[in-house]
Amino acid sequence: IGSGPTIYSALCFRNVVSKVYLADYLESNLSLLIEWLENRQNFDWIPVIRRVAKNEGCITTPDLIAKIEEETRRVVKNG
Repeated sequence: IGSGPTIYSALCFRNVVSKVYLADYLESNLSLLIEWLENRQNFDWIPVIRRVAKNEGCITTPDLIAKIEEETRRVVKNG
């Protein structure tokens, strides 16, 4: 099952598992995921991260948003 060019599932499971593998059939989707992993993507994931944090009962601050994104990058594996 492809994840598309999204990080939703990785965001939601970053505190539950030690590894998340995001896969997709389309090379363009994989390229966008790799750009995000390498912190080169222009897409703004902050609104999505903020929503996930609020759903988890957190008060969102810029520091928390950055921490969540970094935690997510740490668990995402490619290959």
